[in-house]
Amino acid sequence: MQKKDVSIYSLVLILFICFASSLQAKENYSIPCRGGWNWEWSNPRELRDPIASLYLHLMTRPGVTAESDAKLLIPVAHEAAVSFRKSLFQGSTGATKLARITKEVNGIELAYLKEYASAPDGIAGAEARGAALDHLLDGLLLSAVRSGISLEDLDLALLHGCAAIEKRIAQRPLSSKLSETDRELIQYLLRFIVHQERRRILLDGTRTALSNIRAADEIRTLYESRIYQVLRPALSREQIGLETFLADPLNISDLQNIIMTEYNLEANCDLFGMKYGMELYFLTFEIEGSIISSIAGRIPGMTPEILKAQLEIVHGLGLSPIAAYSSIPPALPISYSPLSGLADRLAMLGETPPAPPDFSLFTGTYQALLQLNYDILLIDLITAREWSIADNNNPDPTRPLSLADQYTVKASAMKRSSMIRSRIRGVSEQTARTLMTLFQMILISRI
Repeated sequence: MQKKDVSIYSLVLILFICFASSLQAKENYSIPCRGGWNWEWSNPRELRDPIASLYLHLMTRPGVTAESDAKLLIPVAHEAAVSFRKSLFQGSTGATKLARITKEVNGIELAYLKEYASAPDGIAGAEARGAALDHLLDGLLLSAVRSGISLEDLDLALLHGCAAIEKRIAQRPLSSKLSETDRELIQYLLRFIVHQERRRILLDGTRTALSNIRAADEIRTLYESRIYQVLRPALSREQIGLETFLADPLNISDLQNIIMTEYNLEANCDLFGMKYGMELYFLTFEIEGSIISSIAGRIPGMTPEILKAQLEIVHGLGLSPIAAYSSIPPALPISYSPLSGLADRLAMLGETPPAPPDFSLFTGTYQALLQLNYDILLIDLITAREWSIADNNNPDPTRPLSLADQYTVKASAMKRSSMIRSRIRGVSEQTARTLMTLFQMILISRI
């Protein structure tokens, strides 16, 4: 089959999946909501696609979004759904998995609407509405897991759909039919969701990886008590903050206030990443000595001092990479073929590549792990540099990086990760993904 034929076939399959999704049975959306309208439309068929419905309800709120504006956004939500499915399809998610997640989203979204509708009006109901959104976002992650879709692919797909909305509302006719303040509020809601899911995926993904690799109890306990149980509830509290903000008419009618809140969101994400990274790094000090000695004892001719120095080169002394090195048995038949050109690519972007560790000091399993760790360091530095360049070239330096530019950087990063993962041999795909999660640089937690 020629490349052109494959492209046509892919497009037809995506359209077929979208059409099939629209035929699924869906409960009536006549759910009483605050603010004088009910997230209910004159033509129920317009919201028969659960993914499109999800996007619509993420970027609108009863009592906040005018009903006329919400109806204008229905076609945009459908475009976002197409982008969402296209991203998953390009990430090798088959039709069966796409159908499964569509069905899963249908259930969690209906539960969200009912829970949201039961909340009191105004500030008094902010906590309940925040809890409803919190349950929805957790449910979305669980839907991906149940559907056999990786959380990384979900993250990219969600961002792709949000970027499609961002693009459409900036173009005519919506740019003239929606006020600047309304468009900005939509942008803020989309950014909030993207950042929320990204951080949830980071926390839950690392937690799952530590479980999958059967990390030592002391490592898992430190992660659970000092990181997960501190940062995960903080994400839930942000939902209440969002709904409290939306409940004040003065907030949602003030363009500059919305823009300032967007920047506060970005700053909060930076602080979250800093807290996450510092905890991962400094928690290792409590257990580093015994674990480094244990790993060194499995490698012929290795000393704890030499091992620590080599791991430091590849940023391998954090809690999660240490978990990988300490949990993988020497007999594991893993091999890795280093990906050429990564250092050159980083140099082309204006960044000096870090010197590689001395791979000759290692053999077998631990040499493969160190080579993998180093290549992941390189691709993460490439991603960070591409993000920095995109941010510096932002056509509007007074605004955060657009969702479209974020998607471009993220998609390139995902392609590199896929290339790395394809070069890991001797272990299951789950183990390969687990190692890549644990070796991921802390600085990438923001991207």
